[in-house]
Amino acid sequence: FAVTVAFRGFRSDASRLVAELDWVSRNKPGQERSGVVRRILSGVDKTAVGAKLAEAGWYQTSVKSFVMSRFIAAGVGAAAGGLVSIVFKQPAFFFLGITVLGVVGLVIPSFIIDSAIKKRKQAIAKRIPDLLDMVSTTVEAGTALNSALATATQSFDGPLAEEIAIVL
Repeated sequence: FAVTVAFRGFRSDASRLVAELDWVSRNKPGQERSGVVRRILSGVDKTAVGAKLAEAGWYQTSVKSFVMSRFIAAGVGAAAGGLVSIVFKQPAFFFLGITVLGVVGLVIPSFIIDSAIKKRKQAIAKRIPDLLDMVSTTVEAGTALNSALATATQSFDGPLAEEIAIVL
């Protein structure tokens, strides 16, 4: 008995089940086997990036894919910097070109999402008076608020209609 417990370990059924569930949750199909992506994402504030993606209306884009696109853009920028210095035969600017264009590539996706956020907020601000007018008119006519919002969502298009549809 002592040898069996020493080699096999004494664990209850509950602790074995918890260990099995923990193993399954860590090794889901479709997850990356390498820890590189996980280590990169651990240094990123996922909540802030997710909030920016939601503000931009990019609901189909995951935090992981956005962060990885930034690193891919940085790699492409660095490769372009190296290629430019080789084409113009300026070896002194090789590391400078790699560094500068790599940083530019890393920053460009952030500028793109900030631009998308700005455009989306402007489009929403532009349509709010019309939406409020339609909702107040339909509510005064005796329609419930949910129905008035649904009617307004069907009448409008654009980011404001998308957001109201999500709320509904």
